Amino acid sequence: SVDSLSDLYEPLAYPLLFTAGERGWSQINRKGDRTDCFKIKFPDYLASRMLMPEKYLTWEALHMNSDDGSDPHYGKYGRMCSTLTTPSVQFFFPSNRFERNHRLGQTYVVDQMSRALDQRLEFTRQNQSHIFGDDRRQNAVDDNSDDEHVDFGEFGIHLPPAAGASSSSGAGGAARGSRSSSSSSSAAANLAAHIGTEPAPEPIDPRSHPTFLGDNFHGSPRHLKKLAVNGLHLVTEMGSSQIFLTATCNKKWREFEEVKWPDSDCFDMPTIVCEVFKAKLAALLHNLKHGKYFGGDTTVFIIHVIEYQERGLPHAHIVLRLKNASHVIKAKFDELTANWNALSPADRMSQRPPTMDDAAAFWVDQHICAEMPKNPEQHLADYPEDYRNDPKFVEDLKLYEGIRTSHVHRHSGSHLVNGCMDNKGQCKKGYTNTTIRDKTTFSNEGFPLYRRRKEEDLLVVPYNREIFLDWGCGHINCEFSGQTYTILYLYKYLFKGATKVTVTFGHSGGGPPPPLITAAARHPVLALHAMDEIGRYIRGRRLCSMDAMWRLMGFQTYPASDPPVTGVKVRSPNFMLDYTDKRKLTDLIVYFARPAVLSVLKFTEFFSQFTTVRSRPTRGIENQNWYQLSSLDSPTFGRDHVFIRRRDTQVLCRLHSVA
Repeated sequence: SVDSLSDLYEPLAYPLLFTAGERGWSQINRKGDRTDCFKIKFPDYLASRMLMPEKYLTWEALHMNSDDGSDPHYGKYGRMCSTLTTPSVQFFFPSNRFERNHRLGQTYVVDQMSRALDQRLEFTRQNQSHIFGDDRRQNAVDDNSDDEHVDFGEFGIHLPPAAGASSSSGAGGAARGSRSSSSSSSAAANLAAHIGTEPAPEPIDPRSHPTFLGDNFHGSPRHLKKLAVNGLHLVTEMGSSQIFLTATCNKKWREFEEVKWPDSDCFDMPTIVCEVFKAKLAALLHNLKHGKYFGGDTTVFIIHVIEYQERGLPHAHIVLRLKNASHVIKAKFDELTANWNALSPADRMSQRPPTMDDAAAFWVDQHICAEMPKNPEQHLADYPEDYRNDPKFVEDLKLYEGIRTSHVHRHSGSHLVNGCMDNKGQCKKGYTNTTIRDKTTFSNEGFPLYRRRKEEDLLVVPYNREIFLDWGCGHINCEFSGQTYTILYLYKYLFKGATKVTVTFGHSGGGPPPPLITAAARHPVLALHAMDEIGRYIRGRRLCSMDAMWRLMGFQTYPASDPPVTGVKVRSPNFMLDYTDKRKLTDLIVYFARPAVLSVLKFTEFFSQFTTVRSRPTRGIENQNWYQLSSLDSPTFGRDHVFIRRRDTQVLCRLHSVA
């Protein structure tokens, strides 16, 4: 076998990509302690493999022939493209063998990204005592912090009872990975008690041991829960969110059509898809923040996460609160209340008093639409004679065609992956329950029931006109989420992570079992220890080529909110002593070493205004933005200077709750 850290791993596993047998990345490249290799981190190496053009691109571009592709503008290592703004201007777009070998290249990037993650997980596994600061782990709670607690029952994991305690589920029930498995084990134990026998304990993988996976590891259960709590902290401090956007990548965007190979699709170009989607998403977030939409209203906070569709393309979930929307709704409520009070007593008896839902419905109808726009070609009287050159006509036609093709829900059967119809013929997305209504209302749970005045509107996905046009007429669902009942659902939906399913293979028919069942019986997958969090993460993780490429390019799947939220923890005495012996800084040490002029600041107030810096500033030390913590200088913490710097932007700070 070849070690995963060996430089022979890649050429032996992918001979079609490493045709010359060149060596891949190894541990030597990480250290850079040899003259015949360069120092580079593994993720940076993978990104360069996927993005770096092949050698001799200029020569290949000048000597293309008909054998290189179906189009004379395409060659082995690139293609001629024209700019979007000036089609007459052409340029050579380089490529490499990792992109041209579409499916093999995607398999390579997913495999190598998994390899990089395994290295991080192995480091975490080997440094458990350092993570806990030499404290013995007694349960599944990180530093006795309730925020970090993971309810294993939520994931179908049931911890074994303490020593000396009795359990009717037997030894096997504690190690099973699903509720159904635990239930069946409990039933087997009860049956065994009646017949005088006990079920045999389920074998545990001997390589599985209790491990801890903290909230700083991307995609771990603690990481997702921390993000959800940070989002709820924003709501607590600044108010509930009002808009929920789902922005989906559209494979018909011009940027894709321009550089796509004749024999490929967008699903075969993770590098280009990630770059284009990132650029469009950044523009959308900038416009939202600076008030381009919703009547010029700016945002109070924005939270967004990146997910991936079943076929691999990315989409973003965006939650935001607007600065003036609540004031506009309140003013409308006061207006409706005044109008109702002005009615005669007889008229009041026939009309119910207005509510905040009624006022919110007016705001929703102004900014969110769930109706099919008019076809401008059937209403030419609304445009000038030279309507083809009229910007309003062009925009309306673009809107109509975009909504008709990409914003109408289409039912799919339950036999399909992610099919929306259940066995009873009901749409899981609720589109079999939409009805014609003249104005927007709200359900008892606080979810909006949008205005739909025609039969053709019943399957239209809600949208905002300006946002839809700016998104290139791609699918971008816009929902109102300002009611109290939707808050917890919203943040649980944002940070739900990948769906986990337990699968068991069996053979019930006659004759010899299929090869898959035979291989599974020969090499069975043993159960993991109930507290092996790293092992359970590895078995349940999900990674696609778009996700791998997105992270290799330095983009974040769970970016910081705007404004960001930082958390500080209360540490145990043993933890503090261990980290002090190792000359490691903690939040508590920095806080108690703060200057006297900042002594009035509380724990969370201090970290919401200042951050720790381990290098001397080039300027600003003479003003109130920088302070040197002289008591923490070398040799106490191994550096000559420890500074705190006043933050440039607003940051919310929360204290992790203590159990």
